[in-house]
Amino acid sequence: MIRHISIFFLKENVSEEEKARVLDAARHVGDGMDSILDCRAGADCMKRPPKGIPGLPEFGDLVQVIDFKTREAAEGFVSHPAHLKEMEQMDGLVAKVVAADFEI
Repeated sequence: MIRHISIFFLKENVSEEEKARVLDAARHVGDGMDSILDCRAGADCMKRPPKGIPGLPEFGDLVQVIDFKTREAAEGFVSHPAHLKEMEQMDGLVAKVVAADFEI
């Protein structure tokens, strides 16, 4: 099984309504896909210290965790219609995404 984690950094001018739309897209990207065992997403919920503190990591706005049945499913997801639709729904709202995959 492959766990895929994405951290989304929203553009500064994104409204709460737009943020909710991005979060909804992230939560439901895997709906109905047999190759996805679990898909979860949430908004950052912690108060963060001021930026500029040495050694402090950069915190994103939203996180998405997807568990794929196989490595092949994870590799094929990038071009899957559901993923392409998710990216379209987020277009213009996301400044940056960082991701990592690992085997569990």
